[in-house]
Amino acid sequence: MPGKGCRQARMMVVGERPGDNAGLAGGPFVGLMGCLFDQTLAEAGIPSDQIFVTNAAKPFQFEPLGKHRRLHHSPNADEIARYGTLRQWVQGWG
Repeated sequence: MPGKGCRQARMMVVGERPGDNAGLAGGPFVGLMGCLFDQTLAEAGIPSDQIFVTNAAKPFQFEPLGKHRRLHHSPNADEIARYGTLRQWVQGWG
């Protein structure tokens, strides 16, 4: 799942890992958390087109919860090392 935003940004926001909505939508910070994130940026006076957002671990990992829900689990160090793109993004930044 790719990050989104300005590749030349001076600010980057890194989430833990995609949640259920992000896993379905294919991008970080969507759904309810995306709305809250956008509202927080606006209140802080930070234009959303001036930042880059991504996650430390890319794939949405989950455990089934009932018939229609999926509960994400936090990434461990191995998953971040294997799937994370933070290092690649920072290396490509400079």
